[in-house]
Amino acid sequence: MGKDTATIIQKFIRNIKIKKKIKVLGHLSEKQKFNAILSSQAIIFPSYEEGWGIGIMESRFLNRNVLCYDIKSLKSLHKNKIYFTKTGDTKKFATRLSKLLKEKNQSLDNSYLNKYDWSKCAKKDLDLFKRM
Repeated sequence: MGKDTATIIQKFIRNIKIKKKIKVLGHLSEKQKFNAILSSQAIIFPSYEEGWGIGIMESRFLNRNVLCYDIKSLKSLHKNKIYFTKTGDTKKFATRLSKLLKEKNQSLDNSYLNKYDWSKCAKKDLDLFKRM
């Protein structure tokens, strides 16, 4: 996360008066990242563009609620398994986040994650390279 982005996010947090409930973290090791996810009540991805969203997959795998903008790539992948708000609508995002922080992590259906397996991906990549 760039310095400008962190500043914008911190200002946003102050404006919606939930500063004590949100931590903006910089770069983390894999172990620190998983510990941070596990100690979090919700994970937010206020991205305007996103591809795969591996962090979202990791957060869902660890049974954490996720809130992000309704980006087409994420909606097609996660459908109703994470929480979406209209892209760019910071007020709705803040309102939904505020509600989410008052809820416990729900045991949402994570079975859709089972079809994403690194060994299957590696095998497909290897097969592709062999055909080249």
